[in-house]
Amino acid sequence: MRKRLLTFIAACFYYSGLVKLARWRIRHLGHRLIILNYHCATGGDLRSHLLYLRRHYRILHLETALEDLYMPSKNGNRVHDRRTPLVLTFDDGYQDNYTHGFALARELQIPFTIFLIPDYMESGDYFWWREGDRLVSYAQVSEATIDGRTYHLDQPVERNKLAQAILSRLCQATSVAERETFPHL
Repeated sequence: MRKRLLTFIAACFYYSGLVKLARWRIRHLGHRLIILNYHCATGGDLRSHLLYLRRHYRILHLETALEDLYMPSKNGNRVHDRRTPLVLTFDDGYQDNYTHGFALARELQIPFTIFLIPDYMESGDYFWWREGDRLVSYAQVSEATIDGRTYHLDQPVERNKLAQAILSRLCQATSVAERETFPHL
C-alpha cells in the first residue's frame, strides 16, 4: 500500500510538470553538480535508480565532475551535454558495494566512487551502527537485559527488538567514548 502511494505521489509530480520545471530551474541557475550518496547497494531497487539517473543526468567520475565544475574553460572541448552533472558515491565500503553495486555499474556502464574507511579494513571491526545485529547474532546467552527490559534470544522477534534497543542506545551516546564503553553481551 505504501509503495503504491509513493508511486502515485511521484507520478503526480512527474506528470504535473514539476519535475521538468525543477530540472530546468537547476540547469539555468548556473554551473551545478549533484553528488548522490548511497551506503548499501542491496535491499532496494538500485538498477531502476541507476537507469533513471542515467537517462536524466550526466553521470561523471568524481574527478571529471570536479574539473568541469572548477575549471570549465579547460574542458571546453568536451561534448556539451545540457543535463545536470551527477556523481554517484558509495560510503563506508560495504561488501555489497563491490559484489552488487560494482557489477551493476559495470553492466550499465555508469561510473561511481566508493569511499573506504581504511581503519575498519585493517582492524576488521564492525561499524558501530551494525553492532546490535552483530552482538545479537553471536550471543551465546538465552536472554539479555538492557535498560531494565529482558529479551529472550530464542525468539526471533525478541532478537530483533534487542538489536534495535542496542542501536537506539548507541545512537543516544553523547560521545564516541561512551559508545565504545557500552557493555557487550
